[in-house]
Amino acid sequence: MRFLLPFLILQQAIPAFAGLRGDDIVPNAFIVKFKNSGQSVSGNDHTASIDDSVHTAFESFLGQASVDFKTNFKFTDKSLFHGYSVNLANAADVAALHSFGETDAVYPVRRIKLTHSKRGVSINSRKSVKSQNSDSAAPVTVPATNMSSGPIPDTFSPHLMTGVDKLHAQNYFGKSAIVGVIDSGIDHHHDAFNQHRGYGNTCFGQKGCPIGGGRSFLDDASNSSISNDPQIHCPATGDAGHGTHTAGTIVASPRDRNCPGVIPDGQVYAYRVFGCDGGGQNDVLMAAMQQAVHDKVDIISMSIGGPGIFSYGEPLGELATSIMRNTGIPVVISAGNDGNSGLFFPSSPAGARDVIGVGSINNNMRSGFTAKITFNGGSKDIVYMTGNEWALNGTKTWPVYVTSKIPNVESDGCDDLPDDTPDLSKYVVVMARGVCGLDKKTDSAHKKGAKLVLFYNNPGKAPGTSDGSYWPSPRSAMLSWEDGMVITGQIAKGPVTIDFTASKAIAVEDTLTGGNPSDFSQYGPTMDLRMATSVSGVGTQILSTYPINAGRYVTLIGTSMSCPQVAGITALFQTIKGKSETPLQIRSVLTTTATPVAYNRSLNVLDSVARQGGGLVNAFKAVNTPTRVWPDRIELNDTAYFNGTQTLTITNVGKEEQKFTTSHLPAGTVYTFDNSNKFIINEFPLVPVNEDQAQLTFSPTSFTLAPGKSQAVVVTVKAPAPSQSTLPVFSGYAQFQSNLEMGTLTVPYLGVAGSMHEIHVFNTTLNTDGNRTPLFIDSNNTVIKDDNFTYVITSDDTPPGVALNFTITVGSARVTLELVYANTTFVPTIPSATVTKTTTAPQPLRKEERVGILDDEPISRGMIDGGVITASFGPSWDDDKDQKHNVTSGHYRLLVRGQKLFTLGDKEVDFESWLSPAFYVKRT
Repeated sequence: MRFLLPFLILQQAIPAFAGLRGDDIVPNAFIVKFKNSGQSVSGNDHTASIDDSVHTAFESFLGQASVDFKTNFKFTDKSLFHGYSVNLANAADVAALHSFGETDAVYPVRRIKLTHSKRGVSINSRKSVKSQNSDSAAPVTVPATNMSSGPIPDTFSPHLMTGVDKLHAQNYFGKSAIVGVIDSGIDHHHDAFNQHRGYGNTCFGQKGCPIGGGRSFLDDASNSSISNDPQIHCPATGDAGHGTHTAGTIVASPRDRNCPGVIPDGQVYAYRVFGCDGGGQNDVLMAAMQQAVHDKVDIISMSIGGPGIFSYGEPLGELATSIMRNTGIPVVISAGNDGNSGLFFPSSPAGARDVIGVGSINNNMRSGFTAKITFNGGSKDIVYMTGNEWALNGTKTWPVYVTSKIPNVESDGCDDLPDDTPDLSKYVVVMARGVCGLDKKTDSAHKKGAKLVLFYNNPGKAPGTSDGSYWPSPRSAMLSWEDGMVITGQIAKGPVTIDFTASKAIAVEDTLTGGNPSDFSQYGPTMDLRMATSVSGVGTQILSTYPINAGRYVTLIGTSMSCPQVAGITALFQTIKGKSETPLQIRSVLTTTATPVAYNRSLNVLDSVARQGGGLVNAFKAVNTPTRVWPDRIELNDTAYFNGTQTLTITNVGKEEQKFTTSHLPAGTVYTFDNSNKFIINEFPLVPVNEDQAQLTFSPTSFTLAPGKSQAVVVTVKAPAPSQSTLPVFSGYAQFQSNLEMGTLTVPYLGVAGSMHEIHVFNTTLNTDGNRTPLFIDSNNTVIKDDNFTYVITSDDTPPGVALNFTITVGSARVTLELVYANTTFVPTIPSATVTKTTTAPQPLRKEERVGILDDEPISRGMIDGGVITASFGPSWDDDKDQKHNVTSGHYRLLVRGQKLFTLGDKEVDFESWLSPAFYVKRT
C-alpha cells in the first residue's frame, strides 16, 4: 500500500515535481547539447574530433543577450558529446539556451551518487527461497599472493569463478593495458599500488606504476577543482574509499592478502568525480569520460548509476553510447543494486544503448580470520568474517559478553542496551544478527564502550562478512550461526574467552548461495525493452584495497564490485587478442561466452535474463572461443509489437572446422505485477518459474562452418500467451552447440507477454485513508473534494497552498503538470472528486484554456523517493523553460498528464490525464 508523503514547504519558485529521488536537480545548472553531437567516425583508434567554434558562438550569443553565466565544462569532441555545461545567475535566462540556433536539447545538471556498495552487512539477512543444502560453510586456508611476480597459482575466488586464474596461469597479467576508473578517487599511497615501497609512499603517474595517471575534478568538499592528482584526503568513514576498492579489483598487487587484481601488470588511470561525501554531478562525470578518452585509456570502468527509464535521452548515457560506437573504447558500467525493487527498474547509464552493463553473482568464498574460543571443559576453532584482521593492541585473549543469553533474539541490540550493562571496552561483544541494521547494533554496543563486536548469523543463512561502518573503533565481524550457538550455550555455564594469538587469514565457502545471482543485482529491462544488463561478474563479499587510514582492505558487496572485474577481464581480452574487434564485438564475446546461472541451488531454473544478462562472465572462454555471433542479444519487444523473427550470424574465427547444432535454454519467467492488483509491483524475491515460457525454432537447425565462414540462422520465437494482469517477462538463451569445447555460444533473449502500451501510467490504488490517487490536498494534508477551496496569497513569501499527489505505476516518457482555467472543457481519462472521466476518445486541451505548463519531464518509479510525487503550487511557479511567473487572482485547476509507454505522444489518446477540483487564488 502506498502512503501519502507530508506536504512539502519548498522555495517560493516551486519546482513542480517534488519527491523525486534525492532532489537531484542542481539549481540553475544546465547541459546544452549541440546539433550533430555524437557523430560517428570510422576506424577503431579514436582521434579526437575537436570543434569549439560552436562554443565560441554560443558564448557570444549569451553575451549579446546579456546572460550572466559561468562555464562549467566544454564538451568539444563532436564524436562524443558536443555541448556545454553552464550555470546561470538568473534561471529565467534558460530561454536563451533554448533559442541558440545550434541547440539540440537542454538538460538539467543532476546530482549523482556512487552506486551504493554495502559494507559490513550479510546479504542473506532478508527472507529468501530455502535451499535444500544445510551445510553453510567450510573453511579453507588461502595464501597471500603477489600475482605480478610470475605464474604463481591464483587462488582468489572471484578469479577461480570467472576463469581469470587460468589466464594468469598462462602468464597473462594485462601488461600495457590502461583502464580508466571514473570513481571517488584513490589512495595511491597504498602498498598494493606503490610497487611495495611501504605504507605511505607513492608510485603515481610514472611508467610501471599501477596508478599511471588520472585527474581530479572535485576536491574533498565536492567543490569544482581540477587537479592532475586523484589522491583522496577523506575521513575513514563514508564512501570515499570506493574508488580505491574498485581500482584494486583491477590492478592491485598485494603481498599480505589474497586479492590480486585482474590485470596486476596493467595500469589504472583514476578520475575523481566525487568528494568525500560521495556527491557528484553528471556533467562532472561527462568531463571525466571525455578526459579518459583523450588520455587514450583502453577501457572505461564506471561503478556509478542512478534511476533510469529508457535506453536513450539522457546525456550521460548518450556520451557512453558514443564512446562505445565511435572510439574503440569499451565502457563498462555497474547495473545497480536495487534488485529488491522488482522489474523495470533499470539503472542509468548502464541501461544506455550499446554499453556493457554488469550485474552481480554471489562469491563462492567469504573472507575471514581464525580465532579460538575457550570455555569450561573445552575449546573450539572459529572464524570471524571480516576483510580486516582485528588490531588488538597486544591483548590477544578477550572475555566474551553476550547482550542476550537467550539465543536468536531478533531484536538483540536493536535498542539501547540496559542501564546495568557493564563497561564493554574490555570484552568482545556477541549479538544475534537479527533483523535491524548492523550499524544500529554496533552503535548500541559502542554507547557502552564496546570496541569489538561479533554478530552470529541467522539460522540457515550463508556466511556473511562484516567490516562495519565505524573505523577504527568499534570493529565488527560476523560469526556463523553454529559458532554463535556454541558461545551462547557455553556462556550460560561459565566464562567464555576468545584467543586471537594464532589468527590467520582464511576463506569460508558459501555452500548456500555461492554462484547464484545476488539478490541486490538490479532488474531491467528499460522501458523501451532493452536489456539493461549485458553480463554479470562476481560482486558479493569482494576483498580489495581500501584507503590506508580506513584499514587498507575491506570486503564490499555490489555491482560496483563486479563492474571493475568485468572491466579488467575486458582489458585482459584486449591484451591477449589485440584491438581489432570493436567494443560491441567484445561485448558480444563476453555476453555469449558467459555461463547462464540458476536462481539458486535448490530451484532447477535459470535466473531471468532481465537480471543476469548473458550470465557469469568466463574470461578464459572469451579469450579462447573460436566463434563469434552478431547480434549478441534478441530483444523481442512486447507481444503487441512482437519482433519474433530475427537473424543471427555465426562466424568461425578459428582454425578448425566446427559443427553446430541449435537448442533452446529457457530461463524462468518472472512477473511484473501481483495478480491481485495491476498496480502492485512484485518485489524481492522474484522467484522465476518454468511457466509462461517461449518456444524457439531455428533455421537451419544444424550446420558446419569452415574456418573464416559464416552462417545466417533465423531464430523464430513463439511468445507465451499475454497476461496484462501479471505482465510476464520471459527470457532465455538461443544456444549454438559446437563440437569444439570452446566453440559453443549462448545468445540471450527477452520479451514481455503483454502490452506495454496498456500499462497504466498513474497508480489509482486506494491509499490507507480510503482515498484514490491522484489526490488534491491543502497545506494541512486535507483532501480537497469540492470546487470551493480558496488559496490566499498575501506576499511572495506565502507558503504553497495546494498540492497534487500522484504515483507512477512503471514509467512515462513525459509527465506534464499544467495550470488551466477552472472552466476548461477538457475531459480527463481518470475521474476526480468533481470531474468525471471521458467516455469517448480523449480530446486535447485547447490552447486558450491553458495558463501555463509547470513541469514536463520523463519519470520512472525508480526516480521517486518514497513512492509519491508531490506537485506543490505556490505564489509563483517556474514553467517548463524555467521562467518564473507570479500567480494572479483567479479560478484554476491543475492538470496532470502522463504519456503511455510505446506511444509517440502526438495524440491525446497517447496520454492518461487527471484534472483537479477547481480552486480560487486570491492575492491580497
